[in-house]
Amino acid sequence: MDVWFDSGSSWASVAAARPGLKYPADVYLEGSDQHRGWFQSSLLTSVAANGVAPYGTVLTHGFVLDEKGFKMSKSLGNVVREPSHKHGLTGLHDPLSPTPKQGAIEPLPDEPRAWRR
Repeated sequence: MDVWFDSGSSWASVAAARPGLKYPADVYLEGSDQHRGWFQSSLLTSVAANGVAPYGTVLTHGFVLDEKGFKMSKSLGNVVREPSHKHGLTGLHDPLSPTPKQGAIEPLPDEPRAWRR
């Protein structure tokens, strides 16, 4: 399956299928690199299937830069140790989650840019 179709149709198994969530969602939040990726594929699949966008608003954020000013990226190998991806969330996304998770995310005392649960 194409990765953009797979992620772009996630609205069907998340917002549209789960009780307590709203479809279309109020906001999609992701990095600006997703304008031609997830945002567009979500828009195309939702409009094709239901005639409506899967979101009301798109909010994009910038990127964390490394000490040399480059975007931090797993593919470049310049990232800090990440927390577990339980629930598909990272340390930067977790505080934005609408539902509280067990165990607050806090910086490790000896590694201010690393996170723990």
